[in-house]
Amino acid sequence: MQTYRCSSEEMQWQERVSRTFDYFDLLGAAATNYSLEIVKRHLAGERLLEVGPADGHMTRGLSHFHLTLVEPSETLCQTLRKSFPRAKVVCSLIEDFVPCERFDSILLCHVLDNVRDPEEVVRLAAKWLRAKGRIIAIVSNSESLHRQAAVQMGLLSTVDSFSERDKGQGKRRIFNQKEFRQLFYSAGLSIELFGGYWLKPLSNQQMEQWTPEMIDAFFSLGERHPEIAAEMYIVAGRQ
Repeated sequence: MQTYRCSSEEMQWQERVSRTFDYFDLLGAAATNYSLEIVKRHLAGERLLEVGPADGHMTRGLSHFHLTLVEPSETLCQTLRKSFPRAKVVCSLIEDFVPCERFDSILLCHVLDNVRDPEEVVRLAAKWLRAKGRIIAIVSNSESLHRQAAVQMGLLSTVDSFSERDKGQGKRRIFNQKEFRQLFYSAGLSIELFGGYWLKPLSNQQMEQWTPEMIDAFFSLGERHPEIAAEMYIVAGRQ
């Protein structure tokens, strides 16, 4: 039986992670902007819950929605309140969050690979959906091209091993496609769409030397080859 640290210890851990979290720097920011465009294709209704928005990089493109933002770092919550004064900002672990309404769309973007129990989080999110609501989730893909290459070069022991960058971002696991899908099936949800983006042949640092046109081309190529894309996503709803 797996045991977890108590909520107060977990909040402290999340606060520490927030101080080293750098996903939105340079190429990570471009990837987030691309993922936002994918998310926008599948949003439903007006009431949107974004879980783990960090400093609100993606939220900036969603500010016209009726927003609820759940973030475990009080430091980041202070930033969110200043940036999005019309949004409801809740400083809480998602496992402890108790909503007072249901949502048309719930975003779990790079959340399920960081939480203690991703199955529990998806089950909770499923209960918070309106009748025709959707969950849109994004995670890193353990079978991505660049992870397979890293194993071949001896940089990672296995495709789901953590790089130093993964550790700095607070990752607890890296899913393959089957594991990712199973989270939603276990919650009794129907998967409307599975996809991916960012065909990543090299490290972030190496790709940052590319032109914006080259980077965008490889983001787009990942949509054609989701099984080996760096990031994968699921759009799911009630059966």
